[in-house]
Amino acid sequence: MQNVPGHFVRNSSSWRQIAPIVFGPPGDPSIYGIMDVDVTRAIAYLARIEAETGTKLTLTHLVTRAVALAFKQHPECNAYVRWRRIYQRRDVDLFVLVATDTQSSGQSANLTGVRLANADALSLVSLAEQLRQRANAVRSGQDTAVEPLKSLLASLPRTLARLGLKLSSFVQYTLNLDLSRFGVARDTYGGAIISSMGMFGIKYGFAPLVPAMRLSCLVGVGRSEERAVVVDGRITVRTILPLTATLDHRVIDGFHAGKLAATLTSLLSDPEVHGL
Repeated sequence: MQNVPGHFVRNSSSWRQIAPIVFGPPGDPSIYGIMDVDVTRAIAYLARIEAETGTKLTLTHLVTRAVALAFKQHPECNAYVRWRRIYQRRDVDLFVLVATDTQSSGQSANLTGVRLANADALSLVSLAEQLRQRANAVRSGQDTAVEPLKSLLASLPRTLARLGLKLSSFVQYTLNLDLSRFGVARDTYGGAIISSMGMFGIKYGFAPLVPAMRLSCLVGVGRSEERAVVVDGRITVRTILPLTATLDHRVIDGFHAGKLAATLTSLLSDPEVHGL
């Protein structure tokens, strides 16, 4: 008796004939989500804090701060898989992607990033200032948190580079050994990555979870825009910020994702009330 009754499909399209050859069975644990957050009050809040402190603030700074506080409130989401078991991180460390140069003369912008250690302990202004200083250091080649590993991998043949990346991840996370003495930053990417896609004009975009990074969440900050929405039964114009998330389903399931989404929405919708 057949386990799954059925029959072989003979007269299928050319794509359906090729697809099983090109792709193996699903093995990616990623799940995806979209949020549209009303940031009308948040923009006014950022403008006021910026005027008071003289520190340039953006929605990406606010999202980074909100993700840090959400991870602090839901520590079970700040975890990674080691030896096929879930390990919760002690610290809330985040990685913010930055562009080291702008697109010009047919050359694409080079993306790298800045790791913010203990991001949950940073105020919004401190977070923005640290990110600006670290980003400038990265652009000038002075920040060595990520570049040594990137340079090493770039200098190797592709096969060896892939093996080296897997080896680095295995030593750092599976064996849990600190490689900082060799120029590789401790927990290089932290528990989550924040990517400002809006600066490239992108409204919605999903970035992949790279297995070697061992993080549970990647948040994409899209391009904000004014939209007509219904508030208290009336149509009004509000500023909406699109957020996307790629999540490791082994660590964050639908229940956890829902709690994170609710916390982020609450924090970003009215940051002054929550003391961001």
